[in-house]
Formats: sequence, structure tokens, C-alpha cells
Amino acid sequence: MKTLPTLAIVISIAAIAAVWASTVEQFEPAQPTSSRFVTVTNFPNPQNVAGTVSVGNLPEVQQVQGTVEVGNLPTDAQGNVMVALQNGGGTAPLPPNFVELLDAPLPMSSGQTFDTDVLDTSGYTVVGLAISFSTPWGVTAEPQWRWSPTQSFGVVYGEDASGGCVASYAARRVCAVRGQEMRIHVTAYETGTLESLQLLLTNDLDLP
Repeated sequence: MKTLPTLAIVISIAAIAAVWASTVEQFEPAQPTSSRFVTVTNFPNPQNVAGTVSVGNLPEVQQVQGTVEVGNLPTDAQGNVMVALQNGGGTAPLPPNFVELLDAPLPMSSGQTFDTDVLDTSGYTVVGLAISFSTPWGVTAEPQWRWSPTQSFGVVYGEDASGGCVASYAARRVCAVRGQEMRIHVTAYETGTLESLQLLLTNDLDLP
């Protein structure tokens, strides 16, 4: 027959075993579950920010030594880089191009003619012509045009059925561009010196 102390020990051992079993059950690893997609919503709408936004923590500007080559940029006939205007403005107009057609004063006798080098006028709408000759009314300067290298040069008549752009003696004329290439044909009617022959290609001058 068991005594009371022995019975108390047995009951205590049984209680500890029960607690241990329940603890083990609680800490059993969870069974794996199948994967599924998770949709996250309820993000706030983008907010407009008024004022100045400062962006910091950018790397410092690095100095570059030597020559930097940039290719594949559009250029005009004079080699200037062409840029596009913003807001659908197309191509930026070419800057005015001033050209001195003589390297030095040119003596000319009566009946002598002289043709300047060929000039590319594509991209321009107006040409200004200035001539200076030592003998009054002794010379004329007439623009001639062509549309391709295979064509010959010639006068292109305007709406008034005249060349409309002949300069003489010490005159300045403003004319419409009438071709992709031009040259100036100079004819001397008196013996003298062609002192200067200047050209201005632009898009800004108003035609008379």
C-alpha cells in the first residue's frame, strides 16, 4: 500500500509530464502552405509639389582634361550644331552669316567679268549684297542661282519679272534666296577697282 508522500510524488511527476507534452505541441513547426499572390492597394495619390525641390547628395562635378569628341550631331552648311526648338518649334533658324567675297581689291578693265566662289544658301531666306567700285556706275553685281551641283548658274527672276537684285557702284541690295547655291556675277563697264564685295545670309531682314 502506497503512502501519502509516495502518492504526492507520483501526482507531481504526472503533472510535470502533462505540462511538458502541452509545451511540445505548442512549439511544433508549422506545416508548409501553398504560395499565393498578395495584392497591395490603398496607396496615396501622387501629390503636386509647389515651390522649389532640393536634391542633395549628388557627386561633385568632375574636371575633364584633354579633348572631348561628340559625334552624330546635326550641323548646318557652315558646320554649326543645329538644335531643335522646344514646344514643337521645329529647327532653330540659322544665325546670320557675313561673308567677304574678296581676298584683296580686284582691278578690272571694261568688259571684264568675275564670278565668286559658290555659296551654300540652304536654310536662309534673305541675302544682302554690298559692293564698292572705284569708278561710279562702272560695275554691276548680280546673284545667280542653281538648285543642284549638276545645274548651271543663272538669274532667277522674281514676281516682278526682273532679276530684282542687281547692285552697282556703291550700292546695297536685299534679295530673296532663290536657290540652294549661289554665286555673284560681276561685270565691269568701266576700268576701275573692285574694292569690296560682301554678302549677308540671314532670316531676319525684311524684303523691300
